[in-house]
Amino acid sequence: MEKDSEDSEVPLLDQSTKSDGVGPAMTCPCRNASTPIRSWTKAILLVTFSLLVYIAVLLTIIVVNGTAQPVRKELSLPMRDRFTLPRDLLEFEERQGWYALQHPWNQGPSDEVDKLWGDMLYALNIRIKKEEVDFLGLNTTNRVQLNGGDYLGVIGGYHHLHCLNNMRIAIHWDYYKDKYGNYSRQEVFSREHSDHCIDTIRQALMCNTNTEVHTAEWQDRAHELGDKELSGQSTTTCLKWESLDKWARSRALRPGEYTFRPGPYYGKIYDS
Repeated sequence: MEKDSEDSEVPLLDQSTKSDGVGPAMTCPCRNASTPIRSWTKAILLVTFSLLVYIAVLLTIIVVNGTAQPVRKELSLPMRDRFTLPRDLLEFEERQGWYALQHPWNQGPSDEVDKLWGDMLYALNIRIKKEEVDFLGLNTTNRVQLNGGDYLGVIGGYHHLHCLNNMRIAIHWDYYKDKYGNYSRQEVFSREHSDHCIDTIRQALMCNTNTEVHTAEWQDRAHELGDKELSGQSTTTCLKWESLDKWARSRALRPGEYTFRPGPYYGKIYDS
C-alpha cells in the first residue's frame, strides 16, 4: 500500500484546506482532459511566431540588398502609355468624328504646303536623355546613341506623318522631281522604303480605328469625288497636337547639330 501511494501522481485529496473550515476540498482527477487543447494552442502559436520571424528576416534581407523597390506608377498604366514620356503634359479635346477637309492641307503641292509639312515634322527626331531611357525600361544594347550620351528618339505619330509625307511626295513626283536634282524617285524613295511606309500607316490606322458607321448623301454636283459624299455625326477624343509638339520641339534634333556614336556594325561590309 505504501508503494502504491508513492507511485500515484494525483492525490485523492487536495492538500489545501478551505477557509470556511468545512474541511479538505475534493479535487477532480480529470484535469488532464484539457491537455490536448493546450497542446494545439501552443502549436498554433509556435507556427505563427515562426512565420513572423521568417517574414521579418526576409524583409530585412530585401532591404539590406537594396532590392525593395516601390511599385512604379508606369506598370499600372496601359502598355501604350508606359512609353510616353510627355503623358502628363498632353491635352485632349472632343472633335467631330468626320473631319472636314482643311485648307491648304487638302491642296496640291506648293511652297506653302511644303512649308506646313516641314514645320509639322520639325521634331521628327528628338533627343532622349539617358535617365529617360532608363525610366522607360529600354535595353540600351545596340541602341542608337548621340555623341554626348543622349539617345535618338522618334515619337510614333511623327513617324506616321513622315511616312505619309513621303507618299505625298511620291504621288506628286512630277512636281518634286526638279527639287531633287538628278535623283530619280526610286533613288529618293526606294520601293522597300515606300512599302514600309504604306504598311506602317496601315497598321496605325487599324490599331486606332474609327468605328463610327458613316452614311452617304447625294450631292448635286459634278465633282471628281463623285455625286455621293460620306458623313458622320459622332464625336471623338483627339490629342491637341500643340501639347505634344511643344514638348517635342524643345528637344528636336536638327540636321548638322548632332552626330551619332559609331554603332556595333560600323565599317562592316554587307553582301548585296
